Amino acid sequence: MMIRPSARLLLWLCIATGLAVDVISNQGPVSKVLREWSQRPKVVAIVNQTRITETSLAERLRERIWRRGEDWSRLSDSERHAARAAVLNDRIDEVLLVAASPAAPDAANLHSALDELHHFQLMLGWEAGRFERALRSQGGTESDFIQSIRQQLQRGTWLHECKMPGDENEPDADAWIASHPGVRDVPNRYHAAHIFLSGFEKDKADRAEEMAAVANDLNTGKETFAALAARHSEDERTKHRGGDLGWFTVSRMPADFMAAVQSLRPGLTSGVVRTRLGWHLIRLIETTGAAKAPDENILPEVAALLDQVRRQAAVTRSLAALREHARIHIDDMALVKLAPAPFPFAEP
Repeated sequence: MMIRPSARLLLWLCIATGLAVDVISNQGPVSKVLREWSQRPKVVAIVNQTRITETSLAERLRERIWRRGEDWSRLSDSERHAARAAVLNDRIDEVLLVAASPAAPDAANLHSALDELHHFQLMLGWEAGRFERALRSQGGTESDFIQSIRQQLQRGTWLHECKMPGDENEPDADAWIASHPGVRDVPNRYHAAHIFLSGFEKDKADRAEEMAAVANDLNTGKETFAALAARHSEDERTKHRGGDLGWFTVSRMPADFMAAVQSLRPGLTSGVVRTRLGWHLIRLIETTGAAKAPDENILPEVAALLDQVRRQAAVTRSLAALREHARIHIDDMALVKLAPAPFPFAEP
């Protein structure tokens, strides 16, 4: 049976009208398909059959920028390009390492992961439900977290086994120390304590007044520094030992924290200090000046350093071999648009 032109036109008009109503109302099956399509994670790269999404790279880029103390809005185009390339290459290496490591984590690996999870929760000292809420805010679950730890343990085992045989031309620790006299230089060291309030409490955007009240109790002699640390500090590693951070050097602490430490004289306590991590009251206990370390003190560290250098060389060679045989596709247009994911809570 032939459909007359006028009937065919009417049919197409009905179809077009139905589609228009579907899209405009945002309720029909076509709208649902379009929504699902638009919400699919954008793929920036594919390594063999593993997709690397824009979301995962944006979170890694956010962490990189934060750790380096950089401001994305102030980076040049070349610096942004380098940062994007760095997080992508790190993720590609990770995918290749996961594929090269044992495919099925054993029971011991699971027990180790659960131990790590338990230690992590105890260290943070979070009340019931806070850990789960934090995971949800990052779009993850406890199962995801455990799986991530297991994968890290797998990669750690694989990397530990990537050790090249010694080269007869490689220097031993004594020879290396002789050729690097600066290694004996011990920098200034600081011994300090702190009381800490986290800056990542979603419902407490500004805790300066809260910390100021703690400082007032200290300054008026209401309680000692140690007692206040035990009562208020959210650094679970130090709160029950008077907030004592032990000895550290400039390279061991964030720059904003160290700036506050270096502004103090031994025995003095800072005012309220805001860092990227939160709010602190810092007490400088003592310092030592730069010195020369005897060889017997640094020989074990140098031997470990040389071992790590050999291991890293082996890892680099292994990754190069894995990349050579991998199928890697990168969407350059998607990569050039990559930006850091927003922080789940407000930055200082």
